[in-house]
Formats: sequence, C-alpha cells, structure tokens
Amino acid sequence: MSGYVWVLDMNWICHWHFHSTGDGASGFDHTLQRIRAFNPEKLFVAEDGNRCFRKQLIDGYKSGRKSKPMALRNDLDQCIINCRDSKIPVLKHDKYEADDILATVAKRCRDAGKVCVLCSADKDLHQLLHQGRVGIYRKTKGDSWHFWSQKDAEKKWQIPRSSFIDYQALMGDSCDSIPGAKGIGAVKARSLILEHGDLAGVKAAVPSMSGAMKKNLEEFFEHEERNVSLVKLVDDVPVRFEV
Repeated sequence: MSGYVWVLDMNWICHWHFHSTGDGASGFDHTLQRIRAFNPEKLFVAEDGNRCFRKQLIDGYKSGRKSKPMALRNDLDQCIINCRDSKIPVLKHDKYEADDILATVAKRCRDAGKVCVLCSADKDLHQLLHQGRVGIYRKTKGDSWHFWSQKDAEKKWQIPRSSFIDYQALMGDSCDSIPGAKGIGAVKARSLILEHGDLAGVKAAVPSMSGAMKKNLEEFFEHEERNVSLVKLVDDVPVRFEV
C-alpha cells in the first residue's frame, strides 16, 4: 500500500468509534495510526459541509437522523484539531458532503494514474470503486478491517458498478430520507436494472407494464433527475489539493 493516496471520511470514522466505544476522537486517532502503517504517499481527511446542496433538492433530506450529541460534536472538533496539529490536510466545502470530497480525490487520482484508497463503510462509495485504481478500506467487526474492491461490491449488491447509481436512485435510501419508486424495494430495483440495463431502459419499458408497478414507476420518473442528483456523488468539488 506504500505510495497510495488515502482519504478518510472523518465524520463516518468518528461516528463509528463514538457509538462503539464512546470516544470518537481517540478512535479516529487510532485509525490514523493504522493508516500511517501503510506508508501512504498522500493522506487527506474529508469533512462534511454545513449547507449541503442536496438539502435544496428535497425537503427533509437526512431528517430521520438523530441530532449529534454534544459529546460527539466535541469529538469531531477535536479530530480537526488533531489533524491540523499533525499537518494532515482537512478537505471541506460548505455545500458538499465528505463523500463528495472522497469522490473528487478518487477522480483526480484516476486522472493522474494513481491508486486511491477510501476509508469509510458508506455504501454510496461503491459507485466510486474502480478495479485496480480505487478501493475501500472499511471497518467490519470489532477491530477488524477489510479492503473492499469493485468485485467485492458487485458480489454483495449483485449489480455492476456502472449501474449502481441508477439502482440507488430507483430504490431510494431510507437512511438519507430519499424516497425511491413506491413499492419497489432493493430486490425489485435490482431486477429491473438488470433486465433493462439502466434507468433509461426501465423508463422505456414502463408503457408495456400494467397495474400498480406501471403507476408507481410513472410517478417515480417524474422525479428521476432529482433522485439521481441526490444519490450521485459529485467528483469535481472545488477544493484545493494535490495528489
């Protein structure tokens, strides 16, 4: 792993450790030590912005999540202080989420012919995986970590990486309060995408359908572009860094 570019999702890592051990800042520092053992060529930390553009696309975006307790807020602040003390660049843009920062670093690495490792377990990052170029280093159980490749994600979701955004848009995401097509869950969404190739193919097939599925998909396609914009990660966030 020496020579790779690593980027860590500070919010996800701190949250995970906080809810697991009660100490998000110390857990984040422990993760940094683990990553440093791989001798990365470059190391970045990504932070969520405060006014994400997705909140303007749909009312109640992520409204189902509980507010952060003060102890967690303090841990997040301490993580930033520790990164700055260690001279680790913290990348942030007020209108974007940490996942968008990860997508931007991954894109620049691919363009530069470098390998990028994303440290997070957010399923949205599966759309970024690129065999041999972009991978994920994710925490599993206890103190176990696992490298996650494009092949791993495709095996888990049983859908090609290239179709993952369309799949997400169609099924929605209850964690982020993004409604998918009514009555279409993960299994049916996968089936439709695999059968018709992508959202354009599903849309073209709707006239030949009948009953509730036809009605529900017609209603979904009235908001198709919105849903794609909500789930698709932005890979050109205007933040300054060199890979």
